[in-house]
Amino acid sequence: EHHHDDIRVALDWADRAREVDILLHLTASLGPFWRSHCHFSEGRRWLDRALTLSAGQRTDLRSDLLNGAGYLSRARGDYDVAEAQYRESLGIREELGEPAAVSASLRFLGNVAVDRGDVAAAEDWWRRSLAALDGHDDIVRKASVLNNIGVAAHHRGADDEAIALYAQVQDLAVEMGSTELLARALMNKATALIGLGDLAQAASVARIAVGLY
Repeated sequence: EHHHDDIRVALDWADRAREVDILLHLTASLGPFWRSHCHFSEGRRWLDRALTLSAGQRTDLRSDLLNGAGYLSRARGDYDVAEAQYRESLGIREELGEPAAVSASLRFLGNVAVDRGDVAAAEDWWRRSLAALDGHDDIVRKASVLNNIGVAAHHRGADDEAIALYAQVQDLAVEMGSTELLARALMNKATALIGLGDLAQAASVARIAVGLY
């Protein structure tokens, strides 16, 4: 954020100088920054520009740009656009044969389904995302997908199943050393315990989660 003005100058220069490769790589790299700092309109403008310049490419870079754009489209409520962007990214990743990246694109499509209120469709996407990781030791993505499936299970009233899924997330969070993920899994577990009517244990688990946060 401190160097935001310099970043803007660099992007403007790359665009004016027709340094397309630099512009594409810089824009793809900045996706998490624009997302985390809520620069949605600015980020989307540059991502739209980069997508125009990379039209027709079937590369990792094009897929990264589509995923970055898809997130910002979701943030603005443009779910049809976000789904189209994530679907194109998924197609590229499937062509390139990258299971972890395929899993990520499937998870993103599930997130769009949740935004639309279709939890059943979201769970289907997320289970496909988990299946794509079979045989691959990507515990970061696995933990994220398991957590999402747990949320879906809670929404359909299967709170015992949700708690079992969150237990797997907790184990992976400890393995990764991720306090934030552990806290999130515990808070989700507390919500599932409320669904089961066990308010005392829910309160106890939630207090632990709050302490971790």
